[in-house]
Amino acid sequence: MKLSLIAFVFFSIFLSSQAQQTERKTVKGKNPHSTEVFYVIKGTDIKHGKYNKTLRGVIQISEKGQYENGIKTGVWEYLDPKGQVEQRYDFSKNKLIYNKNESTPFAGSTKSAVIIDGKLYENTTGKLPLLLGGISKYTYYLANNLQYPSQARANQIEGTVIVSVTITADGQIVDEQIEGDAAYGLGEEALRIAQLLPDEWIPLVIDGKPVATRLFIPIRFKLS
Repeated sequence: MKLSLIAFVFFSIFLSSQAQQTERKTVKGKNPHSTEVFYVIKGTDIKHGKYNKTLRGVIQISEKGQYENGIKTGVWEYLDPKGQVEQRYDFSKNKLIYNKNESTPFAGSTKSAVIIDGKLYENTTGKLPLLLGGISKYTYYLANNLQYPSQARANQIEGTVIVSVTITADGQIVDEQIEGDAAYGLGEEALRIAQLLPDEWIPLVIDGKPVATRLFIPIRFKLS
């Protein structure tokens, strides 16, 4: 019996040591332009260890943290274009522990609604769902992708388009729509930008439970 137990313990330690053997990988992406440096368990695509991602373009932002057997764990940091920490999020506790722009409405949004059983109800919490990476990540996608519509430019048209989106309870962005009239191609471009935003959101939490939220995002078009 003792020999069986010893053999089992030895085998478990062996498997554990094998799992910890990692190799470093670098992956470059084009849309968005990015560089990821991370570790995987040897012979697999399972991320395990330190992770760093840099998004490049008109502005540059980055994020870094840790994976454990393919799952984000511990505290991750999201850095702004100056290399300063904009957010810290603890994936082990599913908790935002630092947000540099905590007092500023996300992307200028001042209107939102909680979705319960498919119906919209006023959001009275005073809080909004947040994009991981904060306003810097939102600005990155805006600055690197927005194309002023030629029709609007030719007619010297400026303005703000409101795009509504649903942030689901599991942090995805879906059902992007234009609110109101938005002529000269402004609405279509605002909608295209909203559809590029990643599924990396911190949902609104009410009474300890994440809930779906309808968020109204103003996208400003201004001729330089």
